[in-house]
Amino acid sequence: MALDITSIGRIETCLPKGRTAAIWAPRLAERMRNLRDSIALKVKQNQWKLPPTKTIAEEAFGPGFRANRKITDTLTSSVFKGREVATGRSVVIKESLRSQLSYLFRREGELLQRLKHPNIVECLAYGEGFVVTECLERAFLDELHLSYDELLALVFDFAEILRHCHQNHIVIRDLKDEHLLFSKEGIVKLIDFGSARDLRSARDIVDGQIIIGTPSHIAPEVIEDGSAKAGTASDYYSLGVTLYSILTGEIIQKRKIWIGEIAAQVSYPMEGPIFTADWSLKVPELFHPILKGLLQRKPARRLSDPDRLQMMVLQALIRREASPL
Repeated sequence: MALDITSIGRIETCLPKGRTAAIWAPRLAERMRNLRDSIALKVKQNQWKLPPTKTIAEEAFGPGFRANRKITDTLTSSVFKGREVATGRSVVIKESLRSQLSYLFRREGELLQRLKHPNIVECLAYGEGFVVTECLERAFLDELHLSYDELLALVFDFAEILRHCHQNHIVIRDLKDEHLLFSKEGIVKLIDFGSARDLRSARDIVDGQIIIGTPSHIAPEVIEDGSAKAGTASDYYSLGVTLYSILTGEIIQKRKIWIGEIAAQVSYPMEGPIFTADWSLKVPELFHPILKGLLQRKPARRLSDPDRLQMMVLQALIRREASPL
């Protein structure tokens, strides 16, 4: 069932109990509806499309899907645009480039099927070596020029994405702005679960201190202990880096580390607070409490409760209109 963030009852559950919730819930519900409409309009007006594609000989994938244009190649896969034969619906198809990694695509399809949610890309089919999803031909976050209020409304949705994944025992491990796209209706959706960790499975795709994901968005504990140790709090750190990147157009602070033979930049200093004083010059004060919570160095102190994050979003919207709660 889709989350109705415009519901007065839903908003009221995210606010401190008492008179404040009763007064503000109707106003915030209307405000959230308006913000969603505004975001949808910006998405509709944005002319972003998939990168230029190359026509290929039509190739069948699974029952009822055909690839006809190549979008790109990555280190592990070829990505195609295609169609569903029965409906003509546009789809995206990822095919493994390495036979020894084919099982990862079936695994990703299985995880996506388990995670059916309006804010997560829909998986239409999968098999050994490929996965077929809906085609999201709309803007990246940084191309929409969102207002602060619109971005807060999206953070509310991001919290719901994390809640749903973690309730289903899945840690994303590669949450970043490039993996958040929009449907033509203006709904933000998380794509790409190729690096995800299934907490219910004894088998992981990495062992020991191997690190997967995007180094600039990886939490300190993952850099130190390896991706096999990534927990739910690690995703909230990645969300903090993503939010900071959207607000400023840059990654927080960088230091070089070595991942195997590859030099990579990670987003935190070796010591001291991650959320530093000079942020006040780059990040609107409205977002300081949220970012300070998300970017705590130690997982136990990190903001990693979706209810708390959503309450902070609503409190920030209230501060935009009146005095703090």
